[in-house]
Amino acid sequence: MSLYRLEELSTRALDRLPREQTIVILPVSPLEEHGPHLPLGVDAFTAEHFARALAARIVIERAGWCVVLAPLLHLGSFTFDHVGTVYRFPVFRTNFPLLLSLLLGAAAVVALWLLR
Repeated sequence: MSLYRLEELSTRALDRLPREQTIVILPVSPLEEHGPHLPLGVDAFTAEHFARALAARIVIERAGWCVVLAPLLHLGSFTFDHVGTVYRFPVFRTNFPLLLSLLLGAAAVVALWLLR
């Protein structure tokens, strides 16, 4: 099997993967309101779907390659404050410097693993 979920791998199993032929996919999505008829996770569901589809395609088209699918990272606009909503949540906004530092941090972790 060459498709792995990061949270299911031990550190030893992760370390055994061939670094030259391993891709880590990190889906990123906000949680935000899309009206009263849709769940807050619409964007997250879409990001996870495309991450899984991309991972499956890589496994099929690139023999010998491994794909590690990282857990979804919720970043971006966390807006749940809507007039008429029964439950009101505080509005959380992630600013660009914080978003950039989180993404660069995740990239650095992957890079350090690849260079070991």
